[in-house]
Amino acid sequence: MRCVSDAWFTTLAAIRAGDPDWQAVAAYQRPISNLLARIAPGLPEAEREDVAQEVLLALRSQAIREYRPERGRFRDYLRGIVRNQVRRALRERRREARCDPDVFGEVPHHEWYLLDAEAWLLRGLARFQDRLAGGREADRQIFYCFSDRVLKGMTYAEIARREGISPGAVSRRLAKARRLFLRCLLDLELERGAGRWTEREREEVVRVVQRAFRERRPLEELVGRKLAHVLPLAEELLGDVRACFAGLASLDSSAGRTFLEALSEVLGVERPSE
Repeated sequence: MRCVSDAWFTTLAAIRAGDPDWQAVAAYQRPISNLLARIAPGLPEAEREDVAQEVLLALRSQAIREYRPERGRFRDYLRGIVRNQVRRALRERRREARCDPDVFGEVPHHEWYLLDAEAWLLRGLARFQDRLAGGREADRQIFYCFSDRVLKGMTYAEIARREGISPGAVSRRLAKARRLFLRCLLDLELERGAGRWTEREREEVVRVVQRAFRERRPLEELVGRKLAHVLPLAEELLGDVRACFAGLASLDSSAGRTFLEALSEVLGVERPSE
């Protein structure tokens, strides 16, 4: 078993210290490990973790520094870098015969999108927690209800008893959580060079996407005339959220399915079968 490199401890220290560049890529660690477990089940766990470390280090040293807004969305750019770095790491291990070559196969195209979707959700959760957990008491209460429902799988009645509030109050807090979480996902879509979107425009996108999920109506019926120009952005967010949940729902993990079902319920996302 190989030892964890000193660079990895530096990586973790930077992430925990709040280095924004590290936080931009840290959410890819678990999705990369999960991807490797699916596409190369014979790869030892220690090797999977080493590959994840190498990819994160490459992201931090290369992707953050070299990204330019004209290259497209930062998220799409990161996905391309992750794909190339994972392939490089696997080729290196195959060439050096450090692992049985039979554990490696061709990576299906959709796997890169599943990795991206998982990282996007994890980054959204981290940003959501950062915005609420350290804020006002009212913000923390919203976060506690969200955490109890999505991360712990508690029912509305169980949360109400635990918090000493009515189920209706739980529902109202989760409605606020829905808006804030969608806003976090939207901000991630627009990060790095997308400052032309105003606060009002971003809030309009979140508002109409919420209504589209809740009312099952086309977005063009929901966007106000004065802000009609945000329609493409709303369509992008709505489509990405739906595709994210549809893709991740196919993963064979009971714990993952429970999490996704609770999160999709809070956000109002249709189940893939609906």
